[in-house]
Amino acid sequence: MTRRLKLAAPILASLVCASLCGGCLERKVSERAGGSPSSATPAPPSPGARLIADAGDFRVEYGAARARGEAELRQDLRENRVLEGLADELNKALALPADVTLAFDECGKADATYDAGARRVSVCYELVDSLYDAFRDAKSDDERDDKVVGATVFVFQHELAHLLAQIYKLPAADDAEGAADELALFLLTREAGDADDAALDAAEALTRDESPGAGGEEVFLRGAHALDRRRQSDLLCWLYARDGEKYKFLIEDGELPAERAERCGGEFAQVERDWAERLKPYLKT
Repeated sequence: MTRRLKLAAPILASLVCASLCGGCLERKVSERAGGSPSSATPAPPSPGARLIADAGDFRVEYGAARARGEAELRQDLRENRVLEGLADELNKALALPADVTLAFDECGKADATYDAGARRVSVCYELVDSLYDAFRDAKSDDERDDKVVGATVFVFQHELAHLLAQIYKLPAADDAEGAADELALFLLTREAGDADDAALDAAEALTRDESPGAGGEEVFLRGAHALDRRRQSDLLCWLYARDGEKYKFLIEDGELPAERAERCGGEFAQVERDWAERLKPYLKT
């Protein structure tokens, strides 16, 4: 497998910067969508909102890797300071009551986890490898890099959403995985240009057919954290609501039913209102 992480790492930093830091990345149109930038703006803060005491920081850790492939991947990620860029932007955006660790780890399988007790989010080196396999049919190496980085960003945001829900003591959701998708997308779209494409990349990679004989697709994320068809449909719907022109190809390609698309605007508007309200005390920007 050929990896091009030295090109991918700056893309990761740009995606995170766009998603969390107002005005730090120019809005631009995704070439594969052929649409126009979104005109959506984040909900204004409530005059009565009060930021919690910011007593913690996002910190980073590159876990040890013994397997040759994962060791090389670890070296590339460290040299390109991938997690440092992510942590820097999160520290600008979110107030924390205590430190949170963002980590890459060797896990023996492709996965991603969070540990509320340790206040730690981990994405496995094996998952990044598997994403390169999942996107092996990309039209070019550059497109493959973009998709791998986008899906990785979404996985980090999704797992972080689980952790933040517990750190911030947010009301428990009946559908914890769906709520984490909502929060991840909310963070990605607050000031995003192409950053919300991370959700599109995740929807493409993480919902691949895992059944036997499904064209030899690599199974790289199992269990609750893999996207089922309902969660995939929700993500595509909310992306279409965010920018109908940019994502109209989802309807044209049959990935989003037209009758569902008519309801997407109202659905995502409610998602944005709900999360803007819940996160008022924690958002710095």
